Amino acid sequence: MGTDIHLAVEVKRSGAWGPSKMVANKYADYDDDPPMVPECPYDSRNYDVFAILANVRNGRGFAGCDTGDGFVPIAMPRGFPSDMHEDTKLCADGYHDETWLTLNELQDHDWDQVCCKRGLVQADIYKEWKASGETFPSSWCGDTNAPQMSEKEFAEAEEAVGTLPVKPDYDPERTYIRSEWPVTHRQAAKNFLNSVIPYMESFLPEVGGDTNKIRLIFNFDS
Repeated sequence: MGTDIHLAVEVKRSGAWGPSKMVANKYADYDDDPPMVPECPYDSRNYDVFAILANVRNGRGFAGCDTGDGFVPIAMPRGFPSDMHEDTKLCADGYHDETWLTLNELQDHDWDQVCCKRGLVQADIYKEWKASGETFPSSWCGDTNAPQMSEKEFAEAEEAVGTLPVKPDYDPERTYIRSEWPVTHRQAAKNFLNSVIPYMESFLPEVGGDTNKIRLIFNFDS
């Protein structure tokens, strides 16, 4: 089963926390959901982001497969804040790993620290990756039932024959290479950083530039 994130941004205006902005609920006709909900600036399924934010799916993917050494999280889940606005709570109830982070905490995090990622890279993509000199492959998976080999086995096979290893069951579109590569937190969370942080920062004029008066409230469902 996959994991998704549910989040909202709160701003402390006139001494009280409230949603950054209320918008029409596109699911209002289902399950008696409220007609208006806090605006959500991010809903992508990125396990690296979940790991960095709250240690969720950290170093493991679907069915617990190994995806690396794990990221150093900004903070462990610490529950919802006691002064969370009721509109925010209604849209976040019933999931797991409830927590929150201020804009100050997000900005202060060391996004350039490095984590070791691991995965299975399809043979043709693996060759393109190594030839390109890029830091990490264009695509990979955590596990598969397809044929697999280590990087060492693949290199030895290529050195022996000068081409892709020839086996009766070999299929360059199905054989995967077990690999690992370094990635910074910034690289892993690029889509989050390019969307959520600017969104939160857009409310700074309302709070006199105080980054502790803007917070991200979130949890997960699996």
